Amino acid sequence: MDNRDEIKLANKKALPKFLLIMLISLAIGCVIGFVGIMALLAVGEENAAGALARAGTVFAVEIAPWLLAACAAAQLLCGLVFTAKVKAVLADWDGEDETVSDRADRTLSAAMWVNSILTTLTMFLFAAFYSVGFAVSTGSAARFFGTMVLFLAALAITILFQQRYVDMTKRLYPEKKASVYDPKFQKEWFSQCDEAERAVIGQCAFRAYRAMNNVCLALWLVFTLAGMFLSTGFLPVLAVCVIWAVGQSVYAWWGRKLSPRNSAL
Repeated sequence: MDNRDEIKLANKKALPKFLLIMLISLAIGCVIGFVGIMALLAVGEENAAGALARAGTVFAVEIAPWLLAACAAAQLLCGLVFTAKVKAVLADWDGEDETVSDRADRTLSAAMWVNSILTTLTMFLFAAFYSVGFAVSTGSAARFFGTMVLFLAALAITILFQQRYVDMTKRLYPEKKASVYDPKFQKEWFSQCDEAERAVIGQCAFRAYRAMNNVCLALWLVFTLAGMFLSTGFLPVLAVCVIWAVGQSVYAWWGRKLSPRNSAL
């Protein structure tokens, strides 16, 4: 069946909206660019870049270590609160009531999400502290080694509560046997999921993929403008584009590999 007319009609219908979005994006970009150029001319490129560098140094050296300590404390506090809540729910569970198990499952999902966000923030703060260079970061031995100890402590707390969350999840789903300390934990866990769970994982992965594309596009724009106006170099854009390309490539590869038409790949 020839569907070329339907394809042309679909393109014709979607084209005006696409062009409108492009025109609005172009207008917004022109406004941002004009305002940026005017501000840069008023302040001076060297002054703006210098102010940004000084602010970055102050944040990395003076603020990041304290925020790292706060992240470790928050990880510990949230872990204790979440595990206590799940234990309380499981204490009233008879092994069959789905209402109770769903409540515990939602609590564990929230716990894992908070754990992941705090872990990501911890890794950023650790990298931010040492990003100012070895000479600056070692200006205070106590701060240098204290930041490293805080980072390791935060990671230990993260791993501990990840293990507790996974063990509690296995109480809800006895068919799950994988250990969080197994290097192949994610692969083993996925292999023990049923079709419904895999469908949910697929939906979540697709939405994460779309979010990654949108965030990478936004960061590409931000870092491109920062390179133009603040001389930040191409490394930030390169990092974003590498992540973007890897995500696109992995998605395309597995799309081909898992397609029934390409089962031989």
